[in-house]
Amino acid sequence: MKFESTEKGMKIIVEDNENEMDVLKSIAQASYNTAGVVGMGVLQDFTQPLSAGMLDSLIYASSDRPLRMDYVNGRQCKTFISKNEDGELVLNKHLFERDRGDASAMLMTAGGTIVVSK
Repeated sequence: MKFESTEKGMKIIVEDNENEMDVLKSIAQASYNTAGVVGMGVLQDFTQPLSAGMLDSLIYASSDRPLRMDYVNGRQCKTFISKNEDGELVLNKHLFERDRGDASAMLMTAGGTIVVSK
């Protein structure tokens, strides 16, 4: 997976040897693992790992918004990925970065490599 920052968000490029569903799962796992616990989230079991079942429930493969993570187990994930008109995956970086900072760090944790625009 590669990604690049655009005006509309972080474009996620699924490479030829990758499966889109696996990329979405990697991003979801990285988002969860790097998200902080906020507010009343301390009352939830925020120490539990993201189970395979929970991970699968966050992915909407046939949707134009295949990944939607707001608060998960008390963690502030703020990871929303949609598909643009060309079918490319785009992370809503405004929502992510407003609450969590630079999205590049989370995408690198997911195994991504940044593409530097010329």
